[in-house]
Amino acid sequence: MSANESRRVALLAREGAAREKLRQTLREVGADVVIEADPAGVDAVALRAAAPQVLLVALEPVIEDSLQRLGEVLHDPEISVIFDDAELAAQREGWSAQRWARHLAAKLHGHQDVLPPGHEEDEADKVAQLRPGRPATPAQLHAGDTFDPHVREARDTAPALPQDGLLPGEGDGDGPDADSGLLSLSDEPLSLSDEPEAWQPPTRTLDNELVDGFGGPRLEPEPEPEPVPEPPRRAEPPPLPPELPPVASKPLPSGLKLELEELDAAPATPARPQPAEPAAVPPPFGGLSLELESLDGAPAASAPSPPPPVQPQAEPPAQGAVVLFAGIGGPDAVRRVLAELPADFPRPVLVHLRLDGGRYDNLVKQLERVSPMPVVLAGAGDMAKRAQVHVLPNDVTASVEEGSVRFVAGATVARDLIAALPAAQSSVLLLSGSDPACVDAAVALAAQGAYVAGQSLQGCYDPAASKALQIRGGSVGTPSELAAGVARHG
Repeated sequence: MSANESRRVALLAREGAAREKLRQTLREVGADVVIEADPAGVDAVALRAAAPQVLLVALEPVIEDSLQRLGEVLHDPEISVIFDDAELAAQREGWSAQRWARHLAAKLHGHQDVLPPGHEEDEADKVAQLRPGRPATPAQLHAGDTFDPHVREARDTAPALPQDGLLPGEGDGDGPDADSGLLSLSDEPLSLSDEPEAWQPPTRTLDNELVDGFGGPRLEPEPEPEPVPEPPRRAEPPPLPPELPPVASKPLPSGLKLELEELDAAPATPARPQPAEPAAVPPPFGGLSLELESLDGAPAASAPSPPPPVQPQAEPPAQGAVVLFAGIGGPDAVRRVLAELPADFPRPVLVHLRLDGGRYDNLVKQLERVSPMPVVLAGAGDMAKRAQVHVLPNDVTASVEEGSVRFVAGATVARDLIAALPAAQSSVLLLSGSDPACVDAAVALAAQGAYVAGQSLQGCYDPAASKALQIRGGSVGTPSELAAGVARHG
């Protein structure tokens, strides 16, 4: 299809500002709008009868059921699907609307030029007129110059200078310039190497007091301030008294014992007095006896304590992951793959899709409508969970630790992430708009046992990575076939 050929477009949107602006944008980019309808009021038969090549859908929560009813047309590989947010479409004005129109034209006509007109640079300006050799030094630039003309010019234009620090007319009357009081410059050229002599101001005496050349009296040095007495030092504590000599103990009389207790020791617990044994009494009533149990007897056996509650064991982290790489033209392929995966998929699914506007919260909402698994936005510090779809924003990447995926802050480098995955438990899909630079890492991972495949060239807007993978011997397929391969690999 040539770049100027008009494409047949079906516009599915509710009546309102979003629908009107999308219709105007389609006319500006030269699209042929074959049908324009509310998704709730059109069926799949009427939509196919219009034979559109592209479906432009303005997404809103109220049309979710209608889109499920039109699923067979939306998943047709012969029809390209472009989704837009109805709220954003209604609010686009000025530069934002022009930017969206350029991107829409690129998708419809199959080119990569999304820059505004007038960005072309003049090729003549790009070619620098370079001269061979090193640049000239200042000494080389001024090699033939002389300073005599500059000295004469300074002499002719110099202002009047006072002699000996006196104003004009205050001289002693001697010399050729006594009337004017001006200094004369000689005709000899100045030498740049001569150093000027240090100028000293003249001094005069007035009433036997020395005065400097500027008429100011010489200042006498100020008397030094009296030293501040130091504060009295704190009195030293009195010395401790000398230790007393030990007192010799006298021997105790024989037969006596003296028990000493340490002052810091706990006092001994007094022994409980034992009751005296009763005297033997003959049993009354013809041999019957009454036995009383002592109150100090052994306590009865306590009931066994209940066993501690069994703590639920934490679920082990998931091993490996399924990574979906995509770019321009990739959102539709990502939706088709996720729609075919089961809800109890045993691996986490990572979606790395580059968005120009960075509206990843809207992408999460769109994927939730088709994915049987929950879809969340990955955050730094989170751990990837099985049977869950994690959307990676621009400032979050994935780190693999002992086979498990954890999200950290930073931009994602596709080839590094692929190389860190455990091959036996991982899959990599290169969808529309993927970076061809990650193909080598994907092929190396496939050689270790991973499932690696690319989107088929038919219906793929930007198949550069898929072509490179196919040249290296890799397999390609439709989004439905890719989902089936991922499910078989597990």
